[in-house]
Amino acid sequence: MEKITVQRANVVLDISPEDKKFYMSQGYSVIDEKGKVIEEAMSNDVATLQNQVAHLKEKLAKAEETIAELSKAKRRIKE
Repeated sequence: MEKITVQRANVVLDISPEDKKFYMSQGYSVIDEKGKVIEEAMSNDVATLQNQVAHLKEKLAKAEETIAELSKAKRRIKE
């Protein structure tokens, strides 16, 4: 039987795929065998959501910087 591993804080559970939606609604994130979050739970807590937005904005800014650097490098190569 296939199992999915979920985690919330320091609680790690192996659940059936049918229970995934319920546990994610309870704040559990799906993790892989190494403990890396592969599907993050959505929260209804405003502070948590604001932190997630701030984190995603940082990731977006870093990605935009990388894109700009790669574009500059590509232009230099063409010259």
